[in-house]
Amino acid sequence: NSGKGHGKKEKKVTLRDDDEGERIQMVAGEKRTRMHAGDIVWPPPDSAQRQSSQGAAVWNLMSYILGVGALSLPYSLHRCGVLLGLLSIFAAAYLNDFTLDILISCSRKTGLATLEEVADRAFGKLARLFAICTVVALMFLIVVGYAITIVDLTLPALSAILPFMRADTLISAIIMKVAVVIGVVPFCYHTTVSDTVEFSMALVITFCMLLVAVVFETIFRFFTWHDVWLFTYPPAGEEGRGFLNDAEFFKIKVPPVWHTAKLFPSRFDDVVYVLPSILLSFLCHYVALPTYAGLRRPSRKRVKMMTRISITLCLIMFLIMSTFGYLYTGDAICANLLLNYNPDSIFVSLTRIALALNCFLSIPTFVTPCRASLYQLVLFYEVVQKQGLMKTLFPVDVPKALKKRMRALKRKKKKK
Repeated sequence: NSGKGHGKKEKKVTLRDDDEGERIQMVAGEKRTRMHAGDIVWPPPDSAQRQSSQGAAVWNLMSYILGVGALSLPYSLHRCGVLLGLLSIFAAAYLNDFTLDILISCSRKTGLATLEEVADRAFGKLARLFAICTVVALMFLIVVGYAITIVDLTLPALSAILPFMRADTLISAIIMKVAVVIGVVPFCYHTTVSDTVEFSMALVITFCMLLVAVVFETIFRFFTWHDVWLFTYPPAGEEGRGFLNDAEFFKIKVPPVWHTAKLFPSRFDDVVYVLPSILLSFLCHYVALPTYAGLRRPSRKRVKMMTRISITLCLIMFLIMSTFGYLYTGDAICANLLLNYNPDSIFVSLTRIALALNCFLSIPTFVTPCRASLYQLVLFYEVVQKQGLMKTLFPVDVPKALKKRMRALKRKKKKK
């Protein structure tokens, strides 16, 4: 249908019956998606339910990979050594891209749209329950950690403006945490991962701001001796221990990093300590299938481009963050890179704001998959109420199945 005077054609939405008789909305005028033999894609490849472009899907995946954990990559590089650390980051990117490809391929061959359903089809109900609980626990802990990070980043600045909000008191921390929860709740109404693309774009942009600040701070001090800040907590048992604001900051002079850079790890346990954080730095599998389910024209080429562009861009950013962070601090590096900079400098203030904004925008994106997994858990509980726990987790009577198989084998031998 074309409107007079507008010169634009409106897309028709038609209905067709799928194999199970369900009515599916199909968008007319869209380029048909080329599918391989044996592919079972749900929702259908040309369904109106798929409204996410390839660029939006890349933003979504990147937003779940980039986060405050990147500030610990320079520390991991220091513990592993430059060569092994960089090699581990490359290996982590490749392994995560490879496993994402496997996960999406499993979805294409079965028509399943969530990680929990794929786990159920591959390993049974027990694996489904494990996947649900893992995603819920992971998302919940990330949200709690980000909320605490926001409080730690903003409370010192707020205490300078409002004298009654002391940074070293428990009541001030509780008030800030409640304020963060109240402030983020209105942004958590999205029902699908594809609806959070605006938050994803803003989150990636704030991370880029943090990255640019680290690069510029390092470049200006790369060839000279410069100050690096360290901190120590009060002795154990003293009141107030545990608050970062109670730590005593002091600075030391460090030479250019090529004088002290480690190419290889000093001890094997250093590698064991930091390798898990490197391997999990690209983790986004819990939202890969929801992102894929909202992608328009999900051909294999477009899906692979979506995952590889996301992983490659994040790999470049992580390499820059880890390399420049280590070049600035050398062996005096802290587990959190921001702690190595002057706490009273404008740089730290700007990075604190960018990081707090990054954490605030991340919370709605993690609430969406957490809510979806909680819904899956409710459905699983309803099935358990009807069938019982053991029959739900182990629907096949294993002893009877083995006896039946043994009898069948004996009959075959007698016939021979």
